[in-house]
Amino acid sequence: MTAAKAVREGDLLMPSTEPSPAPQNESPAVSTARSSWYHHWKDIATMTAGILPHEPRLATIMTMIERCTAAFEKNDEPAFVRAKVQFANFIKASTPRTKPTPALPAAQST
Repeated sequence: MTAAKAVREGDLLMPSTEPSPAPQNESPAVSTARSSWYHHWKDIATMTAGILPHEPRLATIMTMIERCTAAFEKNDEPAFVRAKVQFANFIKASTPRTKPTPALPAAQST
């Protein structure tokens, strides 16, 4: 069983030193600064996109994500980055490579 922790987007935003504008003055085009944690977790989400539950590497992937989560909960960004790099290397090494399909020769008219 894997424990899950809910992380809200607000937890991943960088704190602002300026007072925030009133909600009625906000425009949808205004972007909020994202913390480095947001970008780290977004990278992990991108790396895990398309991984299916029946894949044999899923147990290892979940263990590596748990290491990232533990570093996040301790607010230990250097440990998180090390775990993320190891995770990226594992994903790269374990992703099945597909052979390019050769193009069919163009039909020649006689």
